[in-house]
Amino acid sequence: MLSAYMPDFRFVIAAYLLGSIPFGLILGKLIWKTDLREVGSHNIGATNAWRVLGRTAGLLTFALDFGKGYLACLICLRYSTFIYDAIAVAAAAIIGHSMSIFLKFKGGKAVATSVGCLACLMPEVAICLLIVWGVCFGLTRTVSIASCIAAICAPILAATFLYPRQLIYFCAAATVFVLVRHKDNIRRIIAGEELHF
Repeated sequence: MLSAYMPDFRFVIAAYLLGSIPFGLILGKLIWKTDLREVGSHNIGATNAWRVLGRTAGLLTFALDFGKGYLACLICLRYSTFIYDAIAVAAAAIIGHSMSIFLKFKGGKAVATSVGCLACLMPEVAICLLIVWGVCFGLTRTVSIASCIAAICAPILAATFLYPRQLIYFCAAATVFVLVRHKDNIRRIIAGEELHF
């Protein structure tokens, strides 16, 4: 019964620590000698890395942030088929990215890591979200708009592909989390002040 469910904390802790690795910050310092927290939007994610350090940095940061979400869920599924373990691990990885223990519980906006988790748990949904993101970005040239619209589509797509309700609820919760992380961007979008590429 769910009321008696306790996650396997080995997986949850490992996922949180993996999610906490600030790849954008590490890459920026090691390769480009730049602290992303001190330039651009001061965010450690792929968008700021791309804008400040260039395409290669942005793509590498996205790939690694995506990869840590995917890997956390993949390891969990290797040892447990219980859906609530997978959800707990995905949530831990996402929270780790946004509230990293290595950055005094600060971090990024969790878009890439969230998509990485979905790519492992719901690959069709992840593919569709990447397409939605690409179309929205192509039309608006604004990463935050594309990210927010894609996030809103996540639970709708999960339901469309008939995934279990637990995963649909997880998508809905992740959507809310991502939107909250983008609250400042949303304010700038409304004010017409958000940066474009």
